Amino acid sequence: MTEYEDLFILLKNCIFSALEKATEWITDQEYANVTYREPIIIFFSASLEGVDTFLLEAYASADEARNLATVNYNQSNHNLTLELDKISAKSWNFSGNDKNLYSLLDWAITQANCFCGGAQLAAVDPHTKRFTRYADCYLLDDWFGLWDNDTFTTLCSTSYPLAINSKFKSEFIQNDDQYFNAFGYTGIYLGLHRNSQKQWVWFDYDGSEVPIGNFTQWASGYNSSSPGDCVIAKDPLNTLGKPWHWHTASCFPVKENVCSTACGSLACSASFGMLENSQCGFGDYFMQQLEKGEKPKRNIFKNHVKNVN
Repeated sequence: MTEYEDLFILLKNCIFSALEKATEWITDQEYANVTYREPIIIFFSASLEGVDTFLLEAYASADEARNLATVNYNQSNHNLTLELDKISAKSWNFSGNDKNLYSLLDWAITQANCFCGGAQLAAVDPHTKRFTRYADCYLLDDWFGLWDNDTFTTLCSTSYPLAINSKFKSEFIQNDDQYFNAFGYTGIYLGLHRNSQKQWVWFDYDGSEVPIGNFTQWASGYNSSSPGDCVIAKDPLNTLGKPWHWHTASCFPVKENVCSTACGSLACSASFGMLENSQCGFGDYFMQQLEKGEKPKRNIFKNHVKNVN
């Protein structure tokens, strides 16, 4: 074997060794338990000559590499560009010649630091044209053995039922086949409810009220004047599909025989922590309240609905 061939094999192995070492470091349990953060891998490349792309894609498809950013230093190489597009997270293949490269990498790191334990609102930003993650998290939850006086807020242990208060959010949820539609619910409670002034409001992340706004999705025969102080989203055909037409209902799940909801919360970030086994978002918020001897705000609504449907 020639000296050139030895060097070629070394360089080839370095590409895989670097990615392999990165994924091994990320899966280290001690690291994971300390940080509770989503890692990011930044992969720089100017050539794929002699590289086993099948093996490269295998490494890149691992869960540990889901936040993989690539920097292409040879965009004239069509095969390289296609391969980096394939292995990188959506919209995370950057050009090494881009004068904004450092700000783009900073953006990617910020995106990696905004993550959820369940579904995460994400779409192409109309301004940047990049696939963007937003700080809205949704976690589907089921309960069994509820008491007759348990309200729909009981369905979310550390947060509140979600707010679908825009067409943008509604379209994301209805088109999300990887999470929402995969579970096949025929009905779930939303965070929309009548408050103590009998006004329709959504729960915000901290349990405060948000006006209903202009976006609504009432089912046929239902509107804001229909009886019932809460809302269940149902599949109009009552099949295992997309239950997103709104029906007014009782606020007590046992009465409706619907004990499922999607809980909404903020995404984790550098300044917004999480607890183990808790949906990213309100774990710390509620624990701080409990440590102070305060009751979570969710109980305020429970007291309000004692004498309503």
